[in-house]
Amino acid sequence: MNKFLGYRVRAAAVVALAVADGAPLTLTELAAALAAMGIPLGRAPHKTLSDALRWEVRKGRVHRAGRGKYKAGRVPRTTLIYMRERVAAYAAGDTVPRRQQRSDAAAGANDDLE
Repeated sequence: MNKFLGYRVRAAAVVALAVADGAPLTLTELAAALAAMGIPLGRAPHKTLSDALRWEVRKGRVHRAGRGKYKAGRVPRTTLIYMRERVAAYAAGDTVPRRQQRSDAAAGANDDLE
Protein backbone atom coordinates (compact mmCIF):
# COMPACT_ATOMS: atom_id res chain seq x y z
CA MET A 1 0.00 0.00 0.00
CA ASN A 2 1.22 3.50 -0.82
CA LYS A 3 1.44 5.57 2.36
CA PHE A 4 2.10 8.77 0.40
CA LEU A 5 -1.39 9.78 -0.62
CA GLY A 6 -3.48 12.90 -0.28
CA TYR A 7 -1.81 15.83 1.41
CA ARG A 8 1.60 14.20 1.39
CA VAL A 9 1.69 13.89 -2.40
CA ARG A 10 0.18 17.37 -2.85
CA ALA A 11 2.75 18.96 -0.54
CA ALA A 12 5.65 17.16 -2.22
CA ALA A 13 4.42 18.18 -5.68
CA VAL A 14 4.02 21.84 -4.67
CA VAL A 15 7.53 21.83 -3.17
CA ALA A 16 8.96 20.26 -6.34
CA LEU A 17 7.22 22.85 -8.52
CA ALA A 18 8.42 25.68 -6.27
CA VAL A 19 11.99 24.42 -6.58
CA ALA A 20 11.58 24.47 -10.38
CA ASP A 21 11.29 28.26 -10.01
CA GLY A 22 8.33 28.86 -12.30
CA ALA A 23 9.33 26.47 -15.06
CA PRO A 24 6.51 24.13 -16.08
CA LEU A 25 7.14 20.45 -15.35
CA THR A 26 5.55 17.45 -17.01
CA LEU A 27 4.02 14.73 -14.88
CA THR A 28 6.99 12.50 -15.74
CA GLU A 29 9.47 15.15 -14.53
CA LEU A 30 7.38 15.74 -11.42
CA ALA A 31 7.25 12.00 -10.66
CA ALA A 32 11.04 11.83 -11.04
CA ALA A 33 11.47 14.82 -8.70
CA LEU A 34 9.26 13.17 -6.07
CA ALA A 35 11.14 9.88 -6.43
CA ALA A 36 14.39 11.81 -5.85
CA MET A 37 12.83 13.20 -2.65
CA GLY A 38 12.05 9.67 -1.51
CA ILE A 39 8.31 9.92 -2.12
CA PRO A 40 6.97 6.77 -3.87
CA LEU A 41 3.85 7.16 -6.00
CA GLY A 42 2.84 3.56 -6.59
CA ARG A 43 1.72 1.90 -9.81
CA ALA A 44 0.03 4.84 -11.57
CA PRO A 45 2.20 7.89 -10.78
CA HIS A 46 0.68 10.13 -13.48
CA LYS A 47 -2.86 9.50 -12.25
CA THR A 48 -1.84 9.95 -8.62
CA LEU A 49 -0.13 13.25 -9.40
CA SER A 50 -2.90 14.64 -11.61
CA ASP A 51 -5.51 13.77 -8.98
CA ALA A 52 -3.42 15.36 -6.23
CA LEU A 53 -2.68 18.49 -8.25
CA ARG A 54 -6.35 19.06 -9.07
CA TRP A 55 -6.89 20.34 -5.51
CA GLU A 56 -3.81 22.56 -5.65
CA VAL A 57 -4.99 24.05 -8.97
CA ARG A 58 -8.29 25.00 -7.31
CA LYS A 59 -6.39 26.60 -4.42
CA GLY A 60 -4.20 28.59 -6.85
CA ARG A 61 -0.95 27.07 -5.61
CA VAL A 62 -0.41 25.30 -8.95
CA HIS A 63 -1.32 26.33 -12.51
CA ARG A 64 -1.99 23.94 -15.34
CA ALA A 65 0.34 24.91 -18.18
CA GLY A 66 -1.06 22.43 -20.69
CA ARG A 67 -1.95 18.78 -20.91
CA GLY A 68 0.17 17.00 -18.34
CA LYS A 69 2.19 20.15 -17.50
CA TYR A 70 2.04 22.13 -14.29
CA LYS A 71 3.87 25.12 -12.84
CA ALA A 72 3.96 26.73 -9.43
CA GLY A 73 1.32 29.31 -8.59
CA ARG A 74 1.19 31.62 -5.60
CA VAL A 75 2.13 29.81 -2.41
CA PRO A 76 2.36 31.81 0.81
CA ARG A 77 5.86 31.67 2.25
CA THR A 78 4.80 30.13 5.56
CA THR A 79 2.74 27.49 3.75
CA LEU A 80 5.72 26.55 1.60
CA ILE A 81 7.98 26.33 4.66
CA TYR A 82 5.44 24.12 6.40
CA MET A 83 5.10 21.91 3.31
CA ARG A 84 8.89 21.54 3.04
CA GLU A 85 9.08 20.49 6.70
CA ARG A 86 6.32 17.93 6.21
CA VAL A 87 7.88 16.50 3.04
CA ALA A 88 11.27 16.17 4.74
CA ALA A 89 9.64 14.44 7.71
CA TYR A 90 7.66 12.04 5.53
CA ALA A 91 10.69 11.21 3.39
CA ALA A 92 12.67 10.50 6.57
CA GLY A 93 9.96 8.09 7.73
CA ASP A 94 8.33 10.25 10.41
CA THR A 95 4.56 10.10 10.46
CA VAL A 96 4.19 13.45 12.24
CA PRO A 97 6.39 16.48 11.44
CA ARG A 98 8.62 17.78 14.22
CA ARG A 99 6.67 21.05 14.55
CA GLN A 100 3.52 19.01 15.21
CA GLN A 101 5.40 16.87 17.77
CA ARG A 102 6.60 20.01 19.60
CA SER A 103 3.11 21.51 19.75
CA ASP A 104 1.67 18.19 20.98
CA ALA A 105 4.35 18.01 23.68
CA ALA A 106 3.62 21.58 24.73
CA ALA A 107 -0.11 20.85 24.90
CA GLY A 108 0.62 17.82 27.08
CA ALA A 109 2.77 19.94 29.41
CA ASN A 110 -0.22 22.21 30.08
CA ASP A 111 -2.52 19.31 30.98
CA ASP A 112 -1.41 19.28 34.60
CA LEU A 113 -2.35 22.95 35.04
CA GLU A 114 -6.06 22.25 34.72
